[in-house]
Amino acid sequence: MNSQAITQVLVKLNENAKEPKDALGISLIKSTKPDYQLKIRHGEKWLDCGTIVDTYVGSGLQYQITELLPKYKAKEIQLIEADNLKDDLLEQLQIANDVVRGKNYTFIIQYEFNLNAGFEWFFDKL
Repeated sequence: MNSQAITQVLVKLNENAKEPKDALGISLIKSTKPDYQLKIRHGEKWLDCGTIVDTYVGSGLQYQITELLPKYKAKEIQLIEADNLKDDLLEQLQIANDVVRGKNYTFIIQYEFNLNAGFEWFFDKL
């Protein structure tokens, strides 16, 4: 887990939070099995967003996490190799993770809602 990358993400994201309760945290957690758990935190509340199994690399893994889109109202969830990142992607939400099959991937999530609009409406719709 690249804690520096996560810190940068949360600082950037939480610049838009008008109150502490609007702070958003995201964590990619290694479990006892060979998979990764994506969780989203809204204030004090953690939401379980499903398991990402590292058996499915490449398009298989991307397809599996794409199935999470309708449930969590995310416009895009994908894994890409960090070496292929371009400068324009650095403005997007990024979490670097170097433990998926020994490669360095970046987890990118783009939400449908405007970060400046607050989070209450979004999470009420989950």
